[in-house]
Amino acid sequence: MSQIDITQLNLLYRCSKELLILGKTNGKAPRILDGQIDIPEIVLNDVNIKCSFEGALPANVTWYKDDKPLSEIHRKNGFQFTKQKTILRIKELMLSDGGKYRCVVENVFGKAVKLFTVEPLEKTLSAPIFVSPVVRNQYARSGSDLNVTVDAVVFSTAHFQLLHHLNQTDPITQKTEATLKIMTIPRVITLIGPETHKKSSDAFRYRLTFMFKDMTESDFGSYSIMAGNTVGYSVTQFILIKRD
Repeated sequence: MSQIDITQLNLLYRCSKELLILGKTNGKAPRILDGQIDIPEIVLNDVNIKCSFEGALPANVTWYKDDKPLSEIHRKNGFQFTKQKTILRIKELMLSDGGKYRCVVENVFGKAVKLFTVEPLEKTLSAPIFVSPVVRNQYARSGSDLNVTVDAVVFSTAHFQLLHHLNQTDPITQKTEATLKIMTIPRVITLIGPETHKKSSDAFRYRLTFMFKDMTESDFGSYSIMAGNTVGYSVTQFILIKRD
């Protein structure tokens, strides 16, 4: 597997305290539609923080880090913005970029605020990391099929397991104990792509899809997905709920 080559961009500072978004007014205060960091925050990666909104225009968009305007913070590659979608771009993430980021959108009718946490991952071997948590509650009917999907970033190699949480009762003592059953249902593990700069350690994003087929009563309940390697492991959980 080869690592990704990130296109070299200019290193000029493009710091700005405010972005003025112009357009027709619709008489509404701003409302932030979404706010997400689109890739794992691994050092030397480029990170985009999205903060799209709707509401009356013109509007001012102001970005802060740890309550300090970005215009007052200087870093090697500066901060860049895409006005159309109000995206903050952090080029070649550094450990010092970690912190609380805030997007503030204001117009004459009010304002909206969205908070983000950036936690850079060091470019050393570490345990796998789930980067898109599995949907907590999964609904299905008896006899139906269901795919459960989750993404994980893996450093070097990893193994994956699906565990079913069960309560088993001893027929003699009548005591009930919680146990874990390793599931062997069909699965697909897809390589989405490399996640690091060529200067960094190997890290790859995988998409895990566990395929439940012709489900029975015994399939419903709580599950854990485990991703582990020689360094450690990560766990994400979901509940398979029977739909009437």
